Amino acid sequence: MIGPENAVSQRQRGRYPVLRTAAPTPSAMVNDNVRYHGEEVPVDLILSDFAESAGLAVEKIWVLPRGKGNSSQQMGRWGRQELRKCVYLWKKP
Repeated sequence: MIGPENAVSQRQRGRYPVLRTAAPTPSAMVNDNVRYHGEEVPVDLILSDFAESAGLAVEKIWVLPRGKGNSSQQMGRWGRQELRKCVYLWKKP
């Protein structure tokens, strides 16, 4: 499993191909947060932390006005709770 401790060691060894291939113009990505065993997983913040660890600058994270619901399997157990849907803007410094 790749965790923050592995990300730091990879950064120190210069193994982030995204830095070699990313254009200097901002890159955008849309993603949803998820729920795992009833707990929200903030995918937007986790991916942005990984991007920063890789040397990208997080320009902006926009939260879209309408989120998404959790899966039907989880609704039966924990009810419906809307999750954030975000657009990230990252840039190679």
